[in-house]
Amino acid sequence: MNLANLNFQQGILEYCSTRKIELLCLDNLSALASGIDENKSIDWEKSQPWLLQLRRVPITVLFIHHAGRNNEMRGSSKREDPASWIMRLDSPSDFNENAGAHFITRFTKWRCEKQPKTYEWIYTPNGDEVCIEVKEASPLDIFRSHVENGLDTCTMISDEMAISAGYVSRLAPA
Repeated sequence: MNLANLNFQQGILEYCSTRKIELLCLDNLSALASGIDENKSIDWEKSQPWLLQLRRVPITVLFIHHAGRNNEMRGSSKREDPASWIMRLDSPSDFNENAGAHFITRFTKWRCEKQPKTYEWIYTPNGDEVCIEVKEASPLDIFRSHVENGLDTCTMISDEMAISAGYVSRLAPA
């Protein structure tokens, strides 16, 4: 599979259209775009028209992509241009790798009037079942997550959280 190949793009479009598929999940972006240098924005332009065509059909595309060493999406930011939403998963401050999946979801890009809420997800194995707890993440949890993920100035954190620098200062000693 190669997202840069026009025949592949047309085949996926036809497959989704004939089956009335409304959501296309692609895991993971790096593996599906061979021949594209993820650091060169010009290379990404091989797939962008296809993604915009999918949007018009309408088929929603969900990409799973990995963060780099800086905890930001790897490669060129050009691939983010046609995206309507970008969601990031972060580890919470009280992460326990033996307790099951535990993460915080937050949107770093959204095309709506109001910023979507940030949620904490906890998946706990319980015999043959998995218990799932979802709750709105507290500002303190979000603050701690940002600090643990490398944000180290009041301005950086206030920009990420869309709150005042003064409110960040009140969260800091907590």
